[in-house]
Amino acid sequence: MRNKLSQIGTIAILLEIVLNIALLTYISPPISAQSDIDIKINLEKAKVSTLFILLAQGADVSWQAFQQIGLPTTIKLEPEVVSSGTGFLVSLDGYIVTNGHVVGNFNDDTQRVLGILFRVINLIIQVFQQNNQPLSQQDIQHLQEIVFTEYRQGNLKISNLQNLIVVGLGQVNNPLGSLPSFVPARIVDSKPAEIEDLAILKIEKQNLPSLLVASDDYLRTGDTIWAIGYPGVVVQHGTLNRQQVLYTPSVTSGTFSNYRQKETGPKVFEATTPVTHGNSGGPAIDNSGKVVGVATFVSINPEFGQQIQGFNFFMAASLVNEILARNNIRNYQGPLMQVFEDALKLYFNKHYSAALEQFQKMRNLYPEFPYINDYISDCQARILKGEDVPLTNWTLIYIIIAVVAAAAAGAFYFFFVRTGKIGGKPKAISQPVYYQPSQPQQVPPRSPPPQPPPTKFCIYCGARILIEAAVCPVCNRYQT
Repeated sequence: MRNKLSQIGTIAILLEIVLNIALLTYISPPISAQSDIDIKINLEKAKVSTLFILLAQGADVSWQAFQQIGLPTTIKLEPEVVSSGTGFLVSLDGYIVTNGHVVGNFNDDTQRVLGILFRVINLIIQVFQQNNQPLSQQDIQHLQEIVFTEYRQGNLKISNLQNLIVVGLGQVNNPLGSLPSFVPARIVDSKPAEIEDLAILKIEKQNLPSLLVASDDYLRTGDTIWAIGYPGVVVQHGTLNRQQVLYTPSVTSGTFSNYRQKETGPKVFEATTPVTHGNSGGPAIDNSGKVVGVATFVSINPEFGQQIQGFNFFMAASLVNEILARNNIRNYQGPLMQVFEDALKLYFNKHYSAALEQFQKMRNLYPEFPYINDYISDCQARILKGEDVPLTNWTLIYIIIAVVAAAAAGAFYFFFVRTGKIGGKPKAISQPVYYQPSQPQQVPPRSPPPQPPPTKFCIYCGARILIEAAVCPVCNRYQT
């Protein structure tokens, strides 16, 4: 009976273990599915931290040839957008990393004023069109050669050059819907495109999303590389909604090939991740969401001048850390990003009601947070469709069941195995008693009493002394 009850107790304990494993399996999604959700969350965090950057240039241009087409010899060009690129936030107080060439930093003087020169060319083309003298493509190419040559020779002069930078940050609401919000930025540090090609910008905003930069260059061949940015082919696409593409970056993926070294020194890496003009300055992240590089330059076919995809290059994360350290900028994420991450976990696990509550809290804290209205609208739509999965406190349920199962198994084992009872007082089990005769006690033999030492009498005084004594202790005479 005792052995049987012991087996039952063991079975109860095993059942508890199986129950615990089953619960953990049920409430924890598979590793692959969890990884997919983590990657989606990291990409969403990267998207809201990636900004559209516009460079506007203005200057005074003097050229005697202007008189030949009826223009004054000196014209003032007000700041206008001449190029665009991408950047990403690295702190909640508005520090942005991008490329040096995105903000017009070139060692080559012609490259630095390239936007102004093209504005001069476009101005001349417009004058000819207004005079009903449209230029052919060949004429335009010839005009470009003349303008660039005149500038290099010093005949066309540019003065009072202005580089104004604005970044698209979040969105504002109006009756027409969500629109991108642009804010001015100032240059904190910038290295020319021919060398390090990195720049730090600053906008006067607080509580912003941001990305963490990898502490070192740890990529290995085959690692997945994600690029987030605003490629010109999308931003300037004629069939897409102009407003929407200005605050939602494109995301592409590829694989890491190798780290390379530019002839001018900086460390870059090669990846198959597709990027193009406009992606410059955008973050490249790995699956963990860390920034591992900055999209910088592509490969061009020297014969046809066309881009060759699959061989694109990114400034390494170690260079980003260097320019941040050089300017005493701390790379960190604020509490808003943690709230955003928690909301995304609820969202991707289809807990839309719980996610909606978190997104609404975020909008109250920071109304300009990128895409927040899109998340709220999507949650509301999915709830109406009946796709919401109620949020169950599986952790609490698991703890309660585990405690009850453990208590039941322990009680069963104690009462049925340790005490050997099913109920009431334990039953006494009689055992046979066998008679064993007693053995007689062994008495050890008595030792004889000690004997006195042998003695003799002194030959002079007659006193009793030890037999081996040579001198009598009484009369002090030798016994010879």
